[in-house]
Amino acid sequence: MVLNKQRSLPSPLAVSIPATNLWTFDVFLSCDHENIFSSHLYHKLQSRRIFTFFGRNTTSPLELFGAIEESRFAIVVLSQNYASSPQRLNELTKILECMKDRNRILPIFHDVNLSHVQKQKDSFGKAFDEHLKRFHDDLSKVEAWRDALTKVCNFAGWTSNDRNEVEVIEEITEALWNKLHFRQSPKEKLHPTYTFLESTHLATPVEWIFLLTNLGLEILSAAFDQASSPSKPHYALFGTLFAIAAMFICIWELIHKGIKGKVVLKKFGKLWWYYYPHPHESTPFGTLPDIYGLIGGISQCICSITQYVYFSWHADSPIKLSLLPAIFLLCLAGSRLKKSKPLSDSWT
Repeated sequence: MVLNKQRSLPSPLAVSIPATNLWTFDVFLSCDHENIFSSHLYHKLQSRRIFTFFGRNTTSPLELFGAIEESRFAIVVLSQNYASSPQRLNELTKILECMKDRNRILPIFHDVNLSHVQKQKDSFGKAFDEHLKRFHDDLSKVEAWRDALTKVCNFAGWTSNDRNEVEVIEEITEALWNKLHFRQSPKEKLHPTYTFLESTHLATPVEWIFLLTNLGLEILSAAFDQASSPSKPHYALFGTLFAIAAMFICIWELIHKGIKGKVVLKKFGKLWWYYYPHPHESTPFGTLPDIYGLIGGISQCICSITQYVYFSWHADSPIKLSLLPAIFLLCLAGSRLKKSKPLSDSWT
């Protein structure tokens, strides 16, 4: 969407009273000052009485670094022109140096691709080409900037791509205000950029329904398979039908997980596959725990269909036992009793 034109910004000192005496500023805002999104974010923070340092291009490095050291949190708005400024890159390096705790740093990816920031491609690549020419006698500084950009991409944050920017600004402001005032709103219980991968709770009721339904169908399928014989091929037919139903339930569960995890179809190299969104957009959907049930369902289908084909021909089946898929599901149930480890630290 298009935001209103940028208004003139008041001095960083003409702002609200800080929430705590331990810090001079509530938040340090590192951004391209010509970026309209950043301007509106700054004004929104001001309206919520969040004491914000919004430096300018003319601000001295000493003042900037002092403000970073005296700020409780840092918001880094990574936009198209962010990396073109050595000052902003120095700010980011200082932020990472001072704020060891990831919970104090909040990156916002505005109109940029995470991988372009992380690997310095597109506008970030062009900016670093210029930096390499300008600072050819101090390449260690350029490498430090690269390292800082790579590190900040591993932090949980927001992305404004394909989202209503006003809503994004509202979410950021509300989250920061609640953090400053030691409160957690319902919206903050799950960070806006969290994905299914970051879940640290036990399996949800819906997941248990899928699991128990799969388990029941596959046990019934295996039981009918064992009761079937060349003289009772109809039992094998029932086993096959239960196995097919279990397989479709497994597929339905994967679809549910994909929707919950907001996976998207992407091309990595020469292969197309589904991947999780930011901040885990390089993580493919369909790890072994994800497809455990489907593997069991397909295995049971193969067993049941084989049984039915042989018994319908009044011949002995080469398969004598088909409980392995049910064992797979029991193992999966056990694995869900444990909490999964989050892939990254949360900001909230």
